[in-house]
Amino acid sequence: MRNLNPVVRLVDDDADFRSSQRLLLMTLGFEVREYESAQAFLDGDDRDRPGCILLDLRMPGMTGLEMQERLIELKNRIPVIMLTGHGDIGAAVRSMKLGAEDFLEKKSDPMVLCDTVRAACERSVAAARAEEAEAREQKRFGDLSPREREVIELVAGGLSNREAAEKLGLSVETVRMHRQHAYAKLGISSTLEAFRWVEAQKKQEAK
Repeated sequence: MRNLNPVVRLVDDDADFRSSQRLLLMTLGFEVREYESAQAFLDGDDRDRPGCILLDLRMPGMTGLEMQERLIELKNRIPVIMLTGHGDIGAAVRSMKLGAEDFLEKKSDPMVLCDTVRAACERSVAAARAEEAEAREQKRFGDLSPREREVIELVAGGLSNREAAEKLGLSVETVRMHRQHAYAKLGISSTLEAFRWVEAQKKQEAK
Protein backbone atom coordinates (compact mmCIF):
# COMPACT_ATOMS: atom_id res chain seq x y z
CA MET A 1 0.00 0.00 0.00
CA ARG A 2 1.27 3.47 -0.92
CA ASN A 3 2.77 5.49 1.93
CA LEU A 4 1.03 8.88 2.00
CA ASN A 5 3.04 10.39 4.87
CA PRO A 6 4.75 13.49 3.44
CA VAL A 7 8.51 13.83 3.04
CA VAL A 8 10.46 17.08 2.68
CA ARG A 9 13.37 16.66 0.27
CA LEU A 10 16.27 19.06 0.80
CA VAL A 11 18.31 19.32 -2.41
CA ASP A 12 21.30 21.62 -1.79
CA ASP A 13 25.08 21.33 -2.12
CA ASP A 14 25.61 23.34 1.11
CA ALA A 15 25.93 20.69 3.84
CA ASP A 16 25.68 23.25 6.67
CA PHE A 17 22.47 24.70 5.24
CA ARG A 18 20.98 21.23 4.78
CA SER A 19 21.84 20.32 8.36
CA SER A 20 20.31 23.47 9.85
CA GLN A 21 17.13 23.18 7.79
CA ARG A 22 16.78 19.48 8.50
CA LEU A 23 17.01 20.14 12.24
CA LEU A 24 14.42 22.93 12.04
CA LEU A 25 11.97 20.91 9.96
CA MET A 26 12.37 17.75 12.02
CA THR A 27 11.74 19.78 15.20
CA LEU A 28 8.41 20.79 13.66
CA GLY A 29 7.53 17.17 12.93
CA PHE A 30 8.49 16.82 9.27
CA GLU A 31 10.24 13.77 7.83
CA VAL A 32 13.28 15.06 5.94
CA ARG A 33 15.63 13.58 3.35
CA GLU A 34 18.85 15.28 2.23
CA TYR A 35 20.45 15.25 -1.23
CA GLU A 36 23.74 16.99 -2.01
CA SER A 37 22.95 17.40 -5.71
CA ALA A 38 20.13 17.32 -8.22
CA GLN A 39 21.47 14.08 -9.67
CA ALA A 40 21.60 12.44 -6.25
CA PHE A 41 17.93 13.29 -5.80
CA LEU A 42 16.93 12.03 -9.24
CA ASP A 43 18.86 8.79 -8.70
CA GLY A 44 17.79 8.09 -5.13
CA ASP A 45 14.43 9.58 -4.24
CA ASP A 46 11.15 7.71 -4.02
CA ARG A 47 8.93 10.21 -5.82
CA ASP A 48 5.84 8.14 -5.10
CA ARG A 49 5.70 9.68 -1.62
CA PRO A 50 3.90 13.04 -1.35
CA GLY A 51 5.54 16.04 0.30
CA CYS A 52 7.65 18.78 -1.26
CA ILE A 53 11.10 19.53 -2.65
CA LEU A 54 13.23 22.36 -1.24
CA LEU A 55 15.50 22.99 -4.19
CA ASP A 56 18.59 25.18 -4.31
CA LEU A 57 18.73 27.38 -7.39
CA ARG A 58 22.51 27.41 -7.83
CA MET A 59 24.34 24.09 -7.54
CA PRO A 60 27.38 22.59 -9.29
CA GLY A 61 26.46 20.32 -12.16
CA MET A 62 22.71 20.33 -12.69
CA THR A 63 21.19 23.60 -11.45
CA GLY A 64 17.87 23.90 -9.68
CA LEU A 65 16.16 25.18 -12.84
CA GLU A 66 17.61 22.34 -14.89
CA MET A 67 16.34 19.87 -12.31
CA GLN A 68 12.90 21.47 -12.51
CA GLU A 69 12.91 20.96 -16.27
CA ARG A 70 13.95 17.34 -15.77
CA LEU A 71 11.15 16.82 -13.25
CA ILE A 72 8.63 18.12 -15.78
CA GLU A 73 9.89 15.51 -18.25
CA LEU A 74 9.41 12.87 -15.53
CA LYS A 75 5.83 14.11 -14.90
CA ASN A 76 6.71 15.01 -11.32
CA ARG A 77 3.75 15.84 -9.07
CA ILE A 78 5.72 16.81 -5.95
CA PRO A 79 5.55 20.56 -5.22
CA VAL A 80 8.86 22.40 -5.68
CA ILE A 81 9.93 25.31 -3.49
CA MET A 82 12.94 27.04 -5.00
CA LEU A 83 15.58 28.48 -2.67
CA THR A 84 18.24 31.04 -3.44
CA GLY A 85 20.85 33.06 -1.59
CA HIS A 86 21.19 35.49 -4.48
CA GLY A 87 17.81 37.17 -4.90
CA ASP A 88 17.72 36.36 -8.62
CA ILE A 89 14.37 37.78 -9.81
CA GLY A 90 14.77 36.52 -13.37
CA ALA A 91 15.36 32.98 -12.14
CA ALA A 92 12.42 33.29 -9.77
CA VAL A 93 10.10 34.20 -12.64
CA ARG A 94 11.37 31.32 -14.75
CA SER A 95 11.06 28.90 -11.83
CA MET A 96 7.45 29.92 -11.20
CA LYS A 97 6.66 29.51 -14.90
CA LEU A 98 8.05 25.98 -14.62
CA GLY A 99 5.53 25.30 -11.88
CA ALA A 100 7.35 26.05 -8.63
CA GLU A 101 5.06 26.47 -5.63
CA ASP A 102 7.13 29.36 -4.30
CA PHE A 103 10.52 31.04 -4.48
CA LEU A 104 12.22 31.95 -1.20
CA GLU A 105 15.52 33.49 -0.19
CA LYS A 106 17.56 31.32 2.17
CA LYS A 107 17.89 34.22 4.61
CA SER A 108 14.13 34.71 4.87
CA ASP A 109 12.23 34.11 8.11
CA PRO A 110 12.55 30.37 8.94
CA MET A 111 8.89 30.24 9.93
CA VAL A 112 7.90 31.56 6.50
CA LEU A 113 9.75 28.64 4.97
CA CYS A 114 8.13 26.22 7.40
CA ASP A 115 4.65 27.58 6.66
CA THR A 116 5.34 27.28 2.93
CA VAL A 117 6.55 23.71 3.38
CA ARG A 118 3.52 22.79 5.47
CA ALA A 119 1.09 24.21 2.91
CA ALA A 120 2.87 22.45 0.03
CA CYS A 121 2.88 19.13 1.89
CA GLU A 122 -0.82 19.44 2.70
CA ARG A 123 -1.65 20.05 -0.97
CA SER A 124 0.57 17.17 -2.02
CA VAL A 125 -1.03 14.74 0.42
CA ALA A 126 -4.52 15.84 -0.63
CA ALA A 127 -3.62 15.26 -4.29
CA ALA A 128 -2.13 11.84 -3.48
CA ARG A 129 -5.27 10.82 -1.59
CA ALA A 130 -7.40 11.92 -4.54
CA GLU A 131 -5.23 9.79 -6.85
CA GLU A 132 -5.65 6.80 -4.56
CA ALA A 133 -9.42 7.28 -4.48
CA GLU A 134 -9.51 7.53 -8.27
CA ALA A 135 -7.43 4.36 -8.58
CA ARG A 136 -9.87 2.52 -6.32
CA GLU A 137 -12.78 3.75 -8.44
CA GLN A 138 -11.06 2.57 -11.62
CA LYS A 139 -10.43 -0.84 -10.10
CA ARG A 140 -14.07 -1.20 -9.16
CA PHE A 141 -15.13 -0.34 -12.71
CA GLY A 142 -12.48 -2.72 -14.03
CA ASP A 143 -13.94 -5.52 -11.90
CA LEU A 144 -17.11 -5.49 -14.02
CA SER A 145 -17.42 -8.32 -16.51
CA PRO A 146 -17.60 -7.29 -20.20
CA ARG A 147 -21.34 -7.98 -20.22
CA GLU A 148 -21.93 -6.05 -16.99
CA ARG A 149 -20.07 -3.10 -18.45
CA GLU A 150 -22.16 -3.24 -21.63
CA VAL A 151 -25.34 -3.27 -19.59
CA ILE A 152 -24.28 -0.46 -17.28
CA GLU A 153 -23.25 1.73 -20.22
CA LEU A 154 -26.62 1.22 -21.90
CA VAL A 155 -28.50 1.87 -18.68
CA ALA A 156 -26.41 4.99 -18.06
CA GLY A 157 -27.38 6.10 -21.56
CA GLY A 158 -31.03 6.05 -20.57
CA LEU A 159 -32.16 2.67 -21.89
CA SER A 160 -34.62 0.59 -19.92
CA ASN A 161 -33.93 -3.07 -19.10
CA ARG A 162 -36.17 -4.09 -22.00
CA GLU A 163 -34.46 -1.75 -24.46
CA ALA A 164 -31.02 -2.90 -23.35
CA ALA A 165 -32.13 -6.53 -23.67
CA GLU A 166 -33.31 -5.96 -27.25
CA LYS A 167 -30.07 -4.18 -28.17
CA LEU A 168 -27.90 -6.97 -26.71
CA GLY A 169 -30.08 -9.90 -27.79
CA LEU A 170 -30.63 -10.99 -24.20
CA SER A 171 -33.64 -11.65 -22.04
CA VAL A 172 -34.91 -8.87 -19.79
CA GLU A 173 -34.21 -11.06 -16.77
CA THR A 174 -30.58 -11.56 -17.83
CA VAL A 175 -30.10 -7.81 -18.28
CA ARG A 176 -31.70 -7.20 -14.90
CA MET A 177 -29.30 -9.68 -13.31
CA HIS A 178 -26.22 -8.07 -14.91
CA ARG A 179 -27.48 -4.64 -13.88
CA GLN A 180 -27.91 -5.72 -10.28
CA HIS A 181 -24.46 -7.29 -10.19
CA ALA A 182 -22.89 -4.15 -11.70
CA TYR A 183 -24.69 -1.88 -9.25
CA ALA A 184 -23.52 -4.05 -6.34
CA LYS A 185 -19.87 -4.00 -7.51
CA LEU A 186 -19.90 -0.23 -7.99
CA GLY A 187 -21.83 0.46 -4.81
CA ILE A 188 -24.56 2.43 -6.60
CA SER A 189 -28.33 2.25 -6.70
CA SER A 190 -29.60 4.56 -9.44
CA THR A 191 -29.36 5.33 -13.15
CA LEU A 192 -27.95 8.78 -12.31
CA GLU A 193 -25.09 7.23 -10.35
CA ALA A 194 -24.46 4.81 -13.21
CA PHE A 195 -24.30 7.74 -15.61
CA ARG A 196 -21.75 9.51 -13.39
CA TRP A 197 -19.62 6.35 -13.19
CA VAL A 198 -19.59 5.87 -16.95
CA GLU A 199 -18.79 9.52 -17.64
CA ALA A 200 -15.96 9.50 -15.10
CA GLN A 201 -14.54 6.37 -16.71
CA LYS A 202 -14.70 7.93 -20.19
CA LYS A 203 -12.82 10.99 -18.96
CA GLN A 204 -10.16 8.81 -17.36
CA GLU A 205 -9.71 6.71 -20.51
CA ALA A 206 -9.39 9.89 -22.57
CA LYS A 207 -6.40 11.13 -20.51
